[in-house]
Amino acid sequence: MCKDRLIPVATKRRSRRKAFTPGMSSATIGAELSQDDVEFGLTIDRYKRENNRPFPTWSEVLAIVRALGYRKVAEPDLKKLHPKNVRALLKDRMPVKMS
Repeated sequence: MCKDRLIPVATKRRSRRKAFTPGMSSATIGAELSQDDVEFGLTIDRYKRENNRPFPTWSEVLAIVRALGYRKVAEPDLKKLHPKNVRALLKDRMPVKMS
């Protein structure tokens, strides 16, 4: 092998993708977000940074949602969920009938 031979190296990326914005997932880039969406995302991000918790538990997320002022005012409408998810949820939560 010859060490004196020059090998061309790419110096620029060919991709013209938009730059990644910290705090925004690729799924939300370009999506229209409501003020509530932005507030929730920023609050979750702040909690993660201040508490060194890159993956908060669902209990922590629920506490954050409550701290933002959200409260359950009615029974959940399970019809809005996907049927497969509803069946799995009901199967796990429903008491077993004894005959």
